[in-house]
This record gives sequence, C-alpha cells and structure tokens, in this order.
Amino acid sequence: MNGMNDFLAISNLSFSYSESDLAVINQVNIKIPQGSVTSLLGLNGSGKTTLLLLILGYLLPNSGKIEYFKNQERYSIQDLNGAVGYLPQQENIPFDYPVNDFIMLGRSPRIKLFNIPDDRDYEQVQLIQDFLGLGEFRNKKLHEISGGELQRVRIARTLSQEPSIILMDEPMTHLDIKHKQYISELQKELAKQGKIVIYSTHDPLDAIKNSDYCILLKKNMESFSGTSQVLGKSKIISKYFDMKIEIRNAESLIIHE
Repeated sequence: MNGMNDFLAISNLSFSYSESDLAVINQVNIKIPQGSVTSLLGLNGSGKTTLLLLILGYLLPNSGKIEYFKNQERYSIQDLNGAVGYLPQQENIPFDYPVNDFIMLGRSPRIKLFNIPDDRDYEQVQLIQDFLGLGEFRNKKLHEISGGELQRVRIARTLSQEPSIILMDEPMTHLDIKHKQYISELQKELAKQGKIVIYSTHDPLDAIKNSDYCILLKKNMESFSGTSQVLGKSKIISKYFDMKIEIRNAESLIIHE
C-alpha cells in the first residue's frame, strides 16, 4: 500500500483548447491525499472530462502544474507511467473479447514491448476478478453480460493496471440503482486501500454523499475546491448550476424555480 502521506497536487491549473477560446479549466487548486475520493462536479460541458484528461497527462495545461508526491519524492504526471488508470465514460469496443482477455488489456503498461503476459500478469488479473466478484464471467464474452456487469469488467481492466491514481469519467451513467451503489462502495473501498480516486458527476448529492473532496467546475468560471462536507453547507453550488439549489442533507436536494 502507498504511504498515506502521499498526495496529488494541482496548482493554478488552467486550460483552453485554443488561444482564442476562453478557459475551459480555470485556476484549479487542490491537494488530494492518498486514500481519498474526489468528485468533479458540474453541468455537461463544464470541463470535467477535460480535467480528467489533464490529470491523465493526455492534455497539457496552458498554465499551472499537476504533481504527485510519493515517499517524499516529487513526480510529474508524465513520470507516472502506468500509475494513473483511466475509465472513460464511453468507448468503442471493436471486438467481442472474452472477459479474461479484455481485463488483461489493462496490463499493457506493465508489459514490455514485444513481450507477452507472464505469470505475474495472470495472477494480477485473477486477483482483480476475485476482488470484484467476476468469477462467474471468466469464460463469457462481452456481449453475453449486462451493461452493469460490463462496467464492472471495464473497471477490472483499469484496476489490473495497478494504478495509484484512478480516474473515472461519470462511471454511474446509465446504471441502475444497484450498480450505482456498487460503484460508490467500490470507490470508497479503493480509497481505503490507499488509492486516489477521482470521478466526474453532475449530481450534487452524489458528490456530497460519496466523495471526500470536490472540485466545482463551470466553463469560463474559476473553479471551487474543498471538502464535500463544506460544499454541502455552502450556497456556492448554485453559481455553478445556474439555478438556486438548497441541500438539506446528503439525501435531500431542493431546486428553487
């Protein structure tokens, strides 16, 4: 397990897709400790996916930086080969993979070029399948399982990479209440194991109930970062959703016309 003093630091981070565009990501500042869940909260088009891609290292910021501190050493995102796992919201899966083979794809960053999976890779895939309760799907193909089961298999592929930082882009979209609860509990369990979990959502109650920290995003507006508990007691959330929102508790939200 990683040291609980490790953390991800995002400092003065801003990004726009072209020089003529206003900032999609505007002044994000937050320190995310190891062993925590952080939500990215905002309306559609607010920059949640963009911020995830910046943390992944797929996009480069116009200003600011993202650094990971581990064992008192400082790393850039580009230094963290294989240590950041990403679950996209949607993806085109062109082949009808067997479940085992699909999960093994997550080992790609850990397998040297021109090599094949070894015993360590197969053991890790087995461990993840057991952890997520996917044993009954081992011999099935992707078209033979439900949407909720496929989401678990996609998460298994991400976790088989053994990432320290796990990014999930709206992981509960289109899932029924049972599978949404499963994802929420899984995120908390991964945090207990010492992972940094960061996921996007457009549901304020989800963010307040299921995350430790929250980053509020709105296009062309400076971000707000803090603990989810503080967010639940603040009126600032209304500014980011263009409507008056009152949060009574983690189970009750009132939208005022």
